[in-house]
Amino acid sequence: MVKIRLRRIGAKNKPMYRVVVANSQSPRDGAFIEIIGQYNPLVDPEYFSIDEEKALKWLRTGAQPSETVSRLLNKSGIMEKFKPGSTQKQVLRKPKTKKVTESIPKTESITKSESTAEIESTTESESIAEIESTMESESTAETESTPKETSL
Repeated sequence: MVKIRLRRIGAKNKPMYRVVVANSQSPRDGAFIEIIGQYNPLVDPEYFSIDEEKALKWLRTGAQPSETVSRLLNKSGIMEKFKPGSTQKQVLRKPKTKKVTESIPKTESITKSESTAEIESTTESESIAEIESTMESESTAETESTPKETSL
C-alpha cells in the first residue's frame, strides 16, 4: 500500500519534514517514491508547501495520507478538490471494455415470444387445415372414381 507521509530531515532538536509518497512498509526515513512537499513545524505559523498536482495524482491512484499530512492537505484545500470516494484507479489502467448488449424489457420479450407462438400456431393450423382439405378432396375423389359394389 502506498502512503503519503512525513520524512524527517533537519538537525537535532530542529526537525523539518518532507512530504513524501512511500511504500507503507518502508521505514520513516527510508526509501520513498516521490517528494511532493515540505513542512516546518517550528516557525509560527507552521510553514508547509505541497505540490497540488502531484498530491492529487497520488490521492487519485489510491495513496493514503497520514493524519498530519491529511491535516496539511485540508489546510491547503487539496482535500476539498479530492473526494475520497472518487478514486480513479481506472485512469491508470486500461479501461475495461464492456460488451454492448441490447436490453429488452420483459414485457417486450413476452409479446415477442407470444407473437412468435401465434405465428407458429397459425402456420401449424393453416398447414393442418391444408392437409385435411387435401385428404378430404382425395377421399372424395377416390369414392367418386371407384364404383360402389352392390350386393345381389
